[in-house]
Amino acid sequence: ETINTLRNSIIMLQFMLPWSPSIFYGDEVGMWWADDPDNRKPMLRPTMNFAPQSECLYDTITYCNSWSKKHSVKHNKDLPELYKKLIALRKSNTALRYGDINPNIVINKWPDDGILSFSRSRENNTVYFISNQNTWYKNIDIKIFTWIPHSKRQNPITQQTYIADQDTKISFNLLPESSIIL
Repeated sequence: ETINTLRNSIIMLQFMLPWSPSIFYGDEVGMWWADDPDNRKPMLRPTMNFAPQSECLYDTITYCNSWSKKHSVKHNKDLPELYKKLIALRKSNTALRYGDINPNIVINKWPDDGILSFSRSRENNTVYFISNQNTWYKNIDIKIFTWIPHSKRQNPITQQTYIADQDTKISFNLLPESSIIL
């Protein structure tokens, strides 16, 4: 099982990169900012109701409101749990805080194929990040950094376990616009 949605993939990517993740006011509940005056609303709470927001990029509110797409504004109850898991993972894993970054861990990757992949390593600890930025499934093969065939890797977000084959390769299908951490 992978974390589906491009937004969640971007959140996961922040926690995998070498620098500190940036979490702004409201990110943890799915708030997003539009143009003035929607950029000054209070924190989303499960009991609050907001009018739909537009994707306005123009100063003229009348023009913007007449054509722009409206999005519902509501508290996302799943995001806080994702943030908690990623914060705990980063705090407990030295590879994510201090480790080197190693690109191109996917075996069947081609240039410009919409797959972002890298690992973070420190001493004997390696964490893998693979993201499918396409709108279709991708078959992924990664070679894990171990000399032990049939090693197990667990996704710390979903708790799903993946077992490497005799050649220390893990294969799986990655959902469209989704990411996985192993």
